[in-house]
Amino acid sequence: MAASTAVHSNAFNFLSFMQAGVDPRTGQYTVNLSMPQIKANGLSGPVVPLSLRFNPLNQDDLGFGRGWELPQSQFDTDKQVIALASGESFKITGVSSIGNRLEMAEQKIQSFHLYQDEPTLYRVVHSSGVIEMLRLEGNLALPETLYSAEGFKVSFTYLPFNNGQRRLHTVTDGQGVTLLEINRPAQAVEILLRPDGTPGGALARFEMKLRNSGSGDEVFEVILPTDDKDKWQFTYQTVNGLLCITEAWTPMGGHETIEYSGVGHDYPGNARPSLPRVWKHISNPGFGQPALEVHYDYNTRDLPGNNNFWAITHPSVGMMMG
Repeated sequence: MAASTAVHSNAFNFLSFMQAGVDPRTGQYTVNLSMPQIKANGLSGPVVPLSLRFNPLNQDDLGFGRGWELPQSQFDTDKQVIALASGESFKITGVSSIGNRLEMAEQKIQSFHLYQDEPTLYRVVHSSGVIEMLRLEGNLALPETLYSAEGFKVSFTYLPFNNGQRRLHTVTDGQGVTLLEINRPAQAVEILLRPDGTPGGALARFEMKLRNSGSGDEVFEVILPTDDKDKWQFTYQTVNGLLCITEAWTPMGGHETIEYSGVGHDYPGNARPSLPRVWKHISNPGFGQPALEVHYDYNTRDLPGNNNFWAITHPSVGMMMG
């Protein structure tokens, strides 16, 4: 489940990065497909939000196809980075003099605290009262148990996947009810909500269709649990070594086209090829409605500042809609 090839930047700790579309701060096109929330223990909680997320910075297949993930909180002990299911990520910079709390200099709003209770057990305490217990295997700690503020829990199990990684397999509540089951048959990912919820099987079944283009399994369809098998469809292009979405079709007939500029955001010290950035995004809702075309301009012109979000001297971003 680890986004092992993702890079860390505080620029990603904003809600707009988590929505489908282009983030004007980073020039990245991401997709976040929401699924029904898991409500556990006879609606007593905790609620487990579910979504399928594509991020071009995540180039590994984490069990859901290259670049895709089902977000979970995780702590990478090698990189010393804690990433929450919400998308926030922070680098550990020290240990508190009081207790076993790990400190993060970039964390300006104390919405959660991270503790190391045992050598292989970490505790994430959210301001809402929700607590996540992360169990370490190898260099990655993943959720083992999630507690609501009232003390109700859900538990997570994993299966080995892809050279020592773990992928989520089941989510079970405190009453022993399996709320979620994820399987990986050939060239597909099957996501079952309440797999024993009806005499005929799961209450809902999502399917991600995969195909191998030579660089790994790519998700080209996400089929929804409807009678008509409505679906999302995607095509990709490799830009500066990263897999990027170039077209997306929505279940309602909409179509999005994304084009990338030849020059990307430079990394500090040019440690990697420049990060691809979108220069044109066309959204066509269909049904005879006009398309919305947005151009992203990375020239300085009259815009303040000249650093990119890596804090490297670079033109700023502007937008022009048409």
